[in-house]
Amino acid sequence: MENNTNKRRYTFSEYIENPELQDSAFCLKTVSRNPNNLYYIRDDLKTYDICLNAVKKYGLALCYVPKKFKTKELCLEAVKEDCFALQYVKRQTPELCMVALKRSVLAFKCVRNQTLEMIEFVFNKITSERKNYLVLNLIDKEKAPNCIKYYLEVNNI
Repeated sequence: MENNTNKRRYTFSEYIENPELQDSAFCLKTVSRNPNNLYYIRDDLKTYDICLNAVKKYGLALCYVPKKFKTKELCLEAVKEDCFALQYVKRQTPELCMVALKRSVLAFKCVRNQTLEMIEFVFNKITSERKNYLVLNLIDKEKAPNCIKYYLEVNNI
């Protein structure tokens, strides 16, 4: 049996300041405690499971996930946890965008390819008297000028 009494214990800041001290156990433990700690982990020690663990707890940690781990499944988990994680998804599918919009219509600003169906969904979700103002400010005027024209015509604005 190994004697661990002489093994030095490092502080979190020592691990961060000396990345060579990091190991897989440290990475899993630190991300489990605080998903934002994914930022401090060396890329060569990040694994799919560590990244998945982080985004399930804090979706915006997706910005610290290496490209090779940004699968559909991992991105979906991130967006389900925080709809604004959509801004860090390179390949946004209409289905993934709808998951984000169902969480909050404000995520519409993160949608790169806004469609008429998405605009109609957002319009139907907003129930305030300022509906037109909100929808028109959420639509990306440069990316979706035809959507704005259609929206204005359909709603007699």
